[in-house]
Amino acid sequence: MAASHQLLSRSSLGDLTRVQDCLYLLARLYHSLGLSEERNMAASQYKKMEDTHPVKTRITVQCLM
Repeated sequence: MAASHQLLSRSSLGDLTRVQDCLYLLARLYHSLGLSEERNMAASQYKKMEDTHPVKTRITVQCLM
């Protein structure tokens, strides 16, 4: 039982990380296309996820380097 819970937790964390990566890239895409309203919506969703689940994704770590 504990092993299945640990697997579920890792899986959920991976899913959250992928969603955050997608929201980040979506905000960047909207910005480059000049779609500020859509960019702000994607960035707001990213920020909410970052506040509730503060994980550093591969994309954000690479941007900091």
